[in-house]
Amino acid sequence: MGEFSVGKFAKIIGVNAQTLRYYETLGILKPERDAENGYRRYTDLDVRRVLYCRLYRALGFSLDEIQEYFQFSDLKTIGQKIRQKSQELQRQAEELLSLKEQVDYFAQQIEQIEKAPGECWIQTEGEDFYRLSGTRQNDLIERKEKEQAVETLQNMVPFTRMTVRIRRESLRSENGLIFDWGLGILARQVRGKPVEAELRRFGEYHRTAPMAVTIVRSLQKELTANELEPLLSYMEERGYRLAGDLIGVLLLPEFEEEIVHYIKLFAPIEQ
Repeated sequence: MGEFSVGKFAKIIGVNAQTLRYYETLGILKPERDAENGYRRYTDLDVRRVLYCRLYRALGFSLDEIQEYFQFSDLKTIGQKIRQKSQELQRQAEELLSLKEQVDYFAQQIEQIEKAPGECWIQTEGEDFYRLSGTRQNDLIERKEKEQAVETLQNMVPFTRMTVRIRRESLRSENGLIFDWGLGILARQVRGKPVEAELRRFGEYHRTAPMAVTIVRSLQKELTANELEPLLSYMEERGYRLAGDLIGVLLLPEFEEEIVHYIKLFAPIEQ
């Protein structure tokens, strides 16, 4: 069995002396001591212990978990931990895939804006969603019973979106648009979770319906009736009537001298 000094051992396994000493405090390494000078002496068994440690780390285990395994772990215990890690990684993979879907969504919206700015189209499929209003016009509504739901939705960003609801009856009004801002989220994101009951109680449930859709570029703090006119004209030209309130979803903004807002507008339609 070969023996190695700290320097040589560090070169063999590709770590520094500080890491070796840390592994020793965790009990992962147990080098022998030279009887004459007290220097640490490492063997090829220590090489294997470091490699096992790196293997566990590569599989996603923490050093604290590895320390526990090196103290005592039979095959049954290791198998149980490995299966638990597999389940944990599966959950993480699903979360990452879901996050990638959100990133792809914004990438698609940006591509849509770049290819056909101001284009209107009919959307026949979509997903039901919940919406929790938080303002009247721009005035914040303070309702304590809604605070927990609001906090939960804020913690669910990026799946939560800032939305605006524009009342249908105000579109032709001389007094301006009647609107409110609030948080929205797809129904499938909250299905079966405690927050769903709160959203059913305090929020709005919007069912999928045929929609006329456009993306508005706005320098205003709020949408104006003029900015909605292209979408309304598009609907009228094709014989569609507005079947309810308009819902807008904020997309990613541009930052120039002031914020440039992009709002994706959905108008429920009927013929």
